[in-house]
Amino acid sequence: MTRKYRLFDDTVKEHFATDAEFRVQLIIHTLNCFLEGDAKMGQQMLRKYIKTDLGYKQLEELTGISEKSLNRMFGANGNPTTRNLFKVIEAISKHERIKLNVSVAAE
Repeated sequence: MTRKYRLFDDTVKEHFATDAEFRVQLIIHTLNCFLEGDAKMGQQMLRKYIKTDLGYKQLEELTGISEKSLNRMFGANGNPTTRNLFKVIEAISKHERIKLNVSVAAE
């Protein structure tokens, strides 16, 4: 891992720890990736959120999905079921104390 990447990772972790709006905007962007058909990017961003903020152990407690299964679901070749994906999204929204909703905008 290069030094630049480590510095970037440290900056992201600092934002996660201190800036709730940063976390919320990341969640919104992640969900938009899924809605726009870029499931792989959404999955990668969700994995980054989980690893940086919640951790798989706490997510296991919030979802009832085993830590091992969560690791597989959000790994590079993971493919979470819709049910499990929405359990994770629900757990994250409760953790952040936000209510998610979808709006429609004309292009």
